[in-house]
Amino acid sequence: MPNIEEQLRALSQYLEGSYSELNGGPAATPMTPPERGDISDAGVIMELAATAYPRELDQEIQLQRQLQGGANLSRSQVADIASRVAMRHAPELYRERATQEGHVVDARGLAPAYLQELVRRGIGDAEIAEAAERLFPGVDRRTALAKWAEKAKKMDGSDLRMGRDSAGYYQTRESSD
Repeated sequence: MPNIEEQLRALSQYLEGSYSELNGGPAATPMTPPERGDISDAGVIMELAATAYPRELDQEIQLQRQLQGGANLSRSQVADIASRVAMRHAPELYRERATQEGHVVDARGLAPAYLQELVRRGIGDAEIAEAAERLFPGVDRRTALAKWAEKAKKMDGSDLRMGRDSAGYYQTRESSD
């Protein structure tokens, strides 16, 4: 009497033959599920963490090595650490992406006092985008925001008064830089 493995092998061959007859060819090779700890898709996150947050990533790796008695880390462990580091900075990363896509203004380089005054007045990304599009009609949003940012970099935030004649208009004084 054949053992169970031989019976399963015979059944498998029979089913494959039947499938080929009915469909005119062999069945597609099934995809194997990824192994536990597969990091094939982690390269982008590892590169991002290593580029944007190298010091923080290195500190986390060194800490994990100490916890393991100085042993080298597996690629999977490094990928997990890189993922944690990147996710700690998720709001910054989303903001950067929105900036690159032209949805929000790049506020780097603006005077801190100017930014604080905008925040104090409740002026956010939507209001800045609307103002930029009105100030620079005929260009796309990304270009309008870039032009607005260039002008705003010259502002020091010391004189942001609301205008008398026009609601929503504010006067700015360019810095001497």
